[in-house]
Amino acid sequence: LSYPSDDTQWFAIAGGAEQNQEKVEFDYATGLTHRRWWSFEGHFVFQRDPTYRFFGIGNDSSFSSQTNYADEQIYTEALIDLNITRELQLALALQPRFVRIQRGALSSLPFIADAFPTLNGLNGGSVTRGRAFLAYDTRDSIDIPTQGGLLCLFAGGADRSMMSSFSYSEFGFDVRRYQQVTRWLIIAANVYARYIPANTEVPFWEMSWLGGDGSGESSLMALPLSDHLTWRGFGAGRYIDNDLFVANLEFRMQVYERDIFDTHGILEIAPFIDAGQVFQYVTQDPVSQLHPVGGIGFRGIALPFVVGYVDFGYGPNGAQVFSGVNYPF
Repeated sequence: LSYPSDDTQWFAIAGGAEQNQEKVEFDYATGLTHRRWWSFEGHFVFQRDPTYRFFGIGNDSSFSSQTNYADEQIYTEALIDLNITRELQLALALQPRFVRIQRGALSSLPFIADAFPTLNGLNGGSVTRGRAFLAYDTRDSIDIPTQGGLLCLFAGGADRSMMSSFSYSEFGFDVRRYQQVTRWLIIAANVYARYIPANTEVPFWEMSWLGGDGSGESSLMALPLSDHLTWRGFGAGRYIDNDLFVANLEFRMQVYERDIFDTHGILEIAPFIDAGQVFQYVTQDPVSQLHPVGGIGFRGIALPFVVGYVDFGYGPNGAQVFSGVNYPF
């Protein structure tokens, strides 16, 4: 992790495991404060993860239908941001992505293709997705916000004529609000929705995924580049379908702080509530069958940029633990 200034950040991650698991990730962003007329972010990921789970398509997918597969993908993202003002931005993003689906490492679970032989996307493919964003951002910090909010509208898609194996369109919004109630209490809220007008050819790995902590595969500028949203009741992909709605509420309470050399450190406890659902059609009620999750998070903060966390969630499938760097939203 590197923070040369409040306007520029970059990180590099590399790792592997015994069962043929590898990941290399790099991200560079500059213009984070929107003081210049432009901002830029570049993101590269290569991963092979043999522990992915799939439960079926739809909001009622059964936990007992759990299967396993290995996801191998490589993708890049480029985000160019026109800062109309410090608060108002217009951004364009391009994401070429190449995916392969293979047998996983969990022999106790069926292979996804054996249990769901007609599932679209089993042969992998390539997608070049473009997106346009219009954002109004009044947060006092992208990394550790205490006041303000973000309203972001986005639309885009992929097309066979643009080096994609599939064609689809999408649109949605991301709304975030941060309110410092007292010196030691910040209330953080997030509402996100993504819609893919009914399209039978969208592969399952390009659909909307509900599950996980939301900290990975995300933009340093906090624009919704990833479709894996925070729902701490299970890992990524517990529920998958065309459309997605999710809401999050956290009470971020500072319980201890201390100066360590030149860094001001804070220990934070954050009770949270997540609720979300996936659905097939744009016209469906996005809040009719929400899956609720409750839990508590523990965060170590090194001002002004770094947050490390451990979150414990409890939902329909039992207790789950998540850890990593950066806030989930």
